[in-house]
Amino acid sequence: MTLLADRGFEHGNLIHWLGQQHWSWAIRVKSDLKVTLANGCTQSVEQLLPGEEQAYLFENVQVLDGIACHLVTAKALDTKDAWAVLSDQPHSLQTFALYGKRLGGIEPHFKDYKSAAFGVLHSG
Repeated sequence: MTLLADRGFEHGNLIHWLGQQHWSWAIRVKSDLKVTLANGCTQSVEQLLPGEEQAYLFENVQVLDGIACHLVTAKALDTKDAWAVLSDQPHSLQTFALYGKRLGGIEPHFKDYKSAAFGVLHSG
């Protein structure tokens, strides 16, 4: 099993629980998350974002008080925001294909329920 989650789900307790359940995970993270790189330098994700049409792969990083994982960042031409995805699995450009699967499944439903079709947030 693999959990694919959006920004806001980068919680140490959740990641530890996933490990105990033997689940893999790929979580998009916020730009202010602090990451300790393999060389010991700590930076925010924002400082690790690439320029347009580039991707960076950071292996063996630590986040959230010592959780070992991998970080991949990219900025595609047709996207508004750069992506930064943490995972327990070694990264490649296929990480974005894996994470992108959530966009074809649940993401459209969230948009529909929030505003696009039903206007639930404004319906009272």
